[in-house]
Amino acid sequence: MACRRMFHTDVICSDAFLELPFSAQVLYIQLCMAADDDGFVNGARRIARQIDAKSSDLELLVQRRFLLKFGEVIVIKHWRLANSLKNDRLRATTFPEVAEKIYLKPNRVYTDHPEPGAINLLKLKETEMGRFKRNPFGIPREEKKTEENRKEEKGVEVEGDGIQKTETSDRLQVISGRLGKGVVYLTDEQISDLLDRMGIDCFDYYVDKLSSFIIDKNVKVKNHYKTLLQWWRDDSKV
Repeated sequence: MACRRMFHTDVICSDAFLELPFSAQVLYIQLCMAADDDGFVNGARRIARQIDAKSSDLELLVQRRFLLKFGEVIVIKHWRLANSLKNDRLRATTFPEVAEKIYLKPNRVYTDHPEPGAINLLKLKETEMGRFKRNPFGIPREEKKTEENRKEEKGVEVEGDGIQKTETSDRLQVISGRLGKGVVYLTDEQISDLLDRMGIDCFDYYVDKLSSFIIDKNVKVKNHYKTLLQWWRDDSKV
């Protein structure tokens, strides 16, 4: 699940939202931070208790249609206005029975009523997932390669006489050491850039992949940063 959440000013700065009690506004923010990648929250009452919000705050958010309620699952109505995922991070919905009851309007707002132009969320998710071959973790599956193709990965420049080591990250050293695989060398600036581009999940995936590649092929890759970036770009085009 993504760690970053965005908020749309059309919602947060609207008169309807600002007229809510402050405790209800805070609860809404906390629910958005706890939501999954589709804007679903399971355990809204627990979150309300943790921040000392009133049960009436949750009911008011539902009543004012900032939230849609389906049993114990709460849906952030305006979720897709500000939050979206890159193709390489799509995952199947955790609550298909809820997604089946939700529709996405042309303005990217959820509704529980079928309307002209609205798309069923479950069908939309299935369509989005169907466009890309994915494993359960949301990362593009690698196509089967022949033994000859496995000798060289696309976008990898192999050195002949050793590798020039750059400033390394403690985090990468820990990952490589824990998995017992080859070390990936990146500067702090490169790490920050990759995290901004692809997110933490994909970052971990491609670092692990490069580590395995270095060990399995017993080669020295010329530029770790460019290789990770190229792999990610290639998979995003699938």
